[in-house]
Amino acid sequence: MRRVNIKTSLIFWDIVTFIVVFISTYLMFEVVIKNIISNSSNSDFYEKLDSIEAEYFNSFSYLENKETLVYFDYIDDILNYSVASGINKVKYDDSIFVILTDIEGMEIKSGKKSDPNFLVKIDNALRDKIKTYASHIPLTLPQEEYNSIINRSQNEEDKNYLKGLFTINSKNVYELSRIPNINDRNRYFQILEGRAYKADNNISFQIEFNNQEYVVIIEYAKHGILTKSEKEVTYPIFIVADLSSDFFYLINKVRNTFLGILLFVFLLVVIIKLITTSKITKEIGSISKIISQEGENIRTQGLVRKKVKEIHTDFSETSTLFDSYANLHQRLNTLGEIVSGISDKELLTAVLMDSNSILDPHEEEMTVLFLDIKGFTTLTEKYQEKVFTIVNSIWVEVENVVEGNYGKINKYIGDACLIIFQEKRGTNNSSFYALKSAILILERVGQLQKELEIEFNFRVGLDFGKIVYGKTGTENNYELGVIGDTVNTAARLEAINKQYKTNLLMTETVVNKTKKQLKSLNPHLSFYKVDKVRPKGKKEPKELYTILGNNGKQSRFIGSSSYLSNNSLNNIQNIMDSFTNGISLWKTYYEAKDKKAKSEAHRLAINKWKSTLKQIKQAYLIEELPTMEKYISRIITINELEEYKANKDKWFKKDNHEIQEPSEDWIKYGYIEIEK
Repeated sequence: MRRVNIKTSLIFWDIVTFIVVFISTYLMFEVVIKNIISNSSNSDFYEKLDSIEAEYFNSFSYLENKETLVYFDYIDDILNYSVASGINKVKYDDSIFVILTDIEGMEIKSGKKSDPNFLVKIDNALRDKIKTYASHIPLTLPQEEYNSIINRSQNEEDKNYLKGLFTINSKNVYELSRIPNINDRNRYFQILEGRAYKADNNISFQIEFNNQEYVVIIEYAKHGILTKSEKEVTYPIFIVADLSSDFFYLINKVRNTFLGILLFVFLLVVIIKLITTSKITKEIGSISKIISQEGENIRTQGLVRKKVKEIHTDFSETSTLFDSYANLHQRLNTLGEIVSGISDKELLTAVLMDSNSILDPHEEEMTVLFLDIKGFTTLTEKYQEKVFTIVNSIWVEVENVVEGNYGKINKYIGDACLIIFQEKRGTNNSSFYALKSAILILERVGQLQKELEIEFNFRVGLDFGKIVYGKTGTENNYELGVIGDTVNTAARLEAINKQYKTNLLMTETVVNKTKKQLKSLNPHLSFYKVDKVRPKGKKEPKELYTILGNNGKQSRFIGSSSYLSNNSLNNIQNIMDSFTNGISLWKTYYEAKDKKAKSEAHRLAINKWKSTLKQIKQAYLIEELPTMEKYISRIITINELEEYKANKDKWFKKDNHEIQEPSEDWIKYGYIEIEK
């Protein structure tokens, strides 16, 4: 959207306002005031005309009462006298008075106030126009108005008269069919208004006499003149006329003076406003520049300056604007400090800087650590409203460890959190720092239990791989999210720690990236293979590992407070090997075509798993093996497993157990599908 300069905009609207006021004033003078003055002048015209008419009437009355005087011999004198009286009564020097008659030799009598002998030239066309004006019958009538007059007519004679007076044209408008006379005038107004004609003082006309424009009133004389034959009466037409320039002189003078003053005041206001506007726009420009610089700092650095640059202001509005900016700046600083504590800092910076390289979903290699607080339900039930204080204290410790090892907590999910370690974030081996963080967090559990006086632990899942990283959610609610198999695997590993009785599980991918550096953390630590399984929906298996600490005589899984003898560790490895051999025998059974061979293979597979189960039971008599319950659940039937969970001691004393056959899918790929 195109925007205009505020100074230009203000001047533009000043000009528009002036034009509107100018036109309105002009129209007011031309339409309203001119009409008022015209009506006033018309009234003055009619007063003069009435005065002239009275003298004219008295003259003819006197003449008619004198039998000794020849009537027709004095008509010319009376008309001349009336013209002389008329031009003496008109207002301006160039005003004229005219009498039109149908008497031969006396057709036009005229004079001007400044020139009594002034002769008005009137041709036949102009004479017809004057006669029409004198009748005050409209030249045209719309069809609706004509029909209305016809309907108001009292008799057929009047209707026929009107039909003869007007004819309809091709545009369905009625127009005069002849030049009307005084009789037409009287009858028309009798039909129209039901009374004798009465002059309307508001009616005037504009006519050109001798190539000059005049404002005129035209009326038939009330007193007629007998013709020479004394059989007919003719009615003279009186015309009082002022030059248009004289008639509207006063109003034009007032109008022009007013508009001149208006223009002067406008120019003065514009100059003052230009000076004021320049100062205002300069101050606004300074404030705008500061705000723009602040925006640029946010865009390029993701932060605002700590101090506000002061500017001088002369206007209360710009001073208020600057104070508002300063207050906003302070709030932004405060908000930045708050948001940085409750929001993803990388997301906040990326949004402020409009960094598409971070916000746009993109593929990236990283290590994902999924962590869950073990025993959270018990904590909630026991400590209720205090549980948030406890959990927040735990998260502080986790965050300190993670941030100290180039990691970032991507998301809190109740009693769990998703942590990512990016390859490009300060290190080329994110898996090492993820593993280091997991070990440090698990090793801090004992100290935290003492400080918080609670019982809890962590479960951790680790995996490395390519994930999609970027802005996810809606425009009103979004975050920097991670999506991919690596995230899903880390979450599943965290969950199945429960099944293996471990606190940390990782994939062989993480192990391969960190096995050369593990001893740098602690020479007594080593990777321990827990199982080999297939991720859900995948065909290729993954080896699962945890960390084993060994002091030379005994060992413990990382995060556990229980130790295992070296002999028990050997037993676990032997049991795992025996279980794997059993899977191979089951595969032989499923692949056998011959009935006898299939039966033999089935017997060998059953016996192998019975043997494996026996090994587990014998090892358990010496020492409980934390990871072995998972193998028990895979060998025995569901009913047997329920019995085992209900009473372990009783179950271990049994001699015979129900063995379940592995699923076809398990046998086909050689490894069971990982479960959550």
